[in-house]
Amino acid sequence: MDYLFIKAVHLIAMMTWMGGLAVLSLTLIRAETEAFPAKALLDLDRYLMTPSMLLTWIMGLVLIVSGDWLPFPAWLISKLVLVFGLSIYHGVVAGHIRRKNKLEEAPIPLIIRKSALYLPVALPVIVLCVSLKPGT
Repeated sequence: MDYLFIKAVHLIAMMTWMGGLAVLSLTLIRAETEAFPAKALLDLDRYLMTPSMLLTWIMGLVLIVSGDWLPFPAWLISKLVLVFGLSIYHGVVAGHIRRKNKLEEAPIPLIIRKSALYLPVALPVIVLCVSLKPGT
């Protein structure tokens, strides 16, 4: 496959994943005071966000191999650490939504409330790492 096409698919999947993760995070934070649409959020996660996350990872790994980014430069290691953190955050949020769907009174974990700023901080840092490729 063409490198630019793979890169485009990677970016589209990443934007879909990050947009959905932002929606989930904001909904969870507001859920303490408003109705909680657990079924809709489960569907969003199951049919849109998780496939987008997986496609982001697959296309990203294909880009690493086809772009000859081995051994990993420092900027790529930084990016991968941040993306791994986003994947963990996605899992924590999705897990809470599944619990909330089963139990009406599932308190929002402290990690979700404390890491609400991780997404808007990590995403620009990832974009800067990829765009500027510091150290290369």
